[in-house]
Amino acid sequence: MNLISSKSNPKIKETKKLFNSSKDRSKNGLFVIEGLRLCFDAFCSGVKIKTAFLTEKSYNKFQNAKDVANCADEFYIVTEDVLKHISDTVSPQGIVCVCENICNEFVDKDKLKAVVLCDVADPSNLGTISRTAEAFAVDLLIVSGGCDIYNPKALRASMGALFRLPILEIKQDGLFEFLNEHNIKIYATVVKNSQYKINEVSFDEKSAIIIGNEANGIPSEVVEQSDYTVTIPMNGRAESFNAAAAASISIYEMVRESL
Repeated sequence: MNLISSKSNPKIKETKKLFNSSKDRSKNGLFVIEGLRLCFDAFCSGVKIKTAFLTEKSYNKFQNAKDVANCADEFYIVTEDVLKHISDTVSPQGIVCVCENICNEFVDKDKLKAVVLCDVADPSNLGTISRTAEAFAVDLLIVSGGCDIYNPKALRASMGALFRLPILEIKQDGLFEFLNEHNIKIYATVVKNSQYKINEVSFDEKSAIIIGNEANGIPSEVVEQSDYTVTIPMNGRAESFNAAAAASISIYEMVRESL
């Protein structure tokens, strides 16, 4: 069992960079999570844990923390100050893990249901949408621009869903090639002037619902290339839904007949 007590330790510096930099995460194929629940969830979901950092208190108190540490390629006991230094939260929970990027295979099938996030920028929205998608057994989550799926806030908001969902990151210029190649009908969610209300659509074919950016919605060129446009009918005075709320309603409507 190795002890790290210095914030300038190379392992600590590398981990801090992964926490803070999407570029470093992408370059190294690694991401960072923290907190006993999320780290144990990663362990149970089969995520490859490269390095685990634990305080002595956490290691001695929680069996789940020991399980995570023992499955990691390497683990270190760190001081409270060191853990707080690399943590992304105000009140660290005694464990931080460096993990390999997730690789959940996409399986094509009849009546496949997919959600496409087009430039969704808020990591909390990404995490919340992924959690809803997993809850309703969506077959595929496609992230096209916007937030990094390994953003620490997105991972926390997902409550582990991002560990288990099949996820593809596809740039906008390759998005329709992929969807058309797999014969997936594309439904763009818009605020007004849509072809259909979302509750009027049966979604009885392979279907993908596109959710757009929080401020700007779906780019016009994406809307134009979609097969259909749909909107969520509202009786109240609000002009639109939050992206996560719109996604939750849309996902429910897409899978409703199978529930």
